[in-house]
Amino acid sequence: VDQLLKGWTLVHTINNGPECIFQFSDTYVLRARTRVRVYSNKAENIGNSAVASTRLIASSIPVWTSTNQGDNVKIVLLDEKGINRAQYSETWQ
Repeated sequence: VDQLLKGWTLVHTINNGPECIFQFSDTYVLRARTRVRVYSNKAENIGNSAVASTRLIASSIPVWTSTNQGDNVKIVLLDEKGINRAQYSETWQ
């Protein structure tokens, strides 16, 4: 089933610091059985335009990772009601 991502957001934090937020456009639809990749604003040459709808740029997020040992990186996907739908967390070693 296709999913309209109107109001959905990705929230990125490092060490519980300031939040960087990416909000999907009001018209973005994630098609059934597909995936979307959201790149940081440092992304270059993310592929051809034939798959552009599955590759987005988060202009408010400079990097998704950290290079500092011990940093805790957390990314949360929230739906339009603010409900946590997915979460990724990693401590850099």
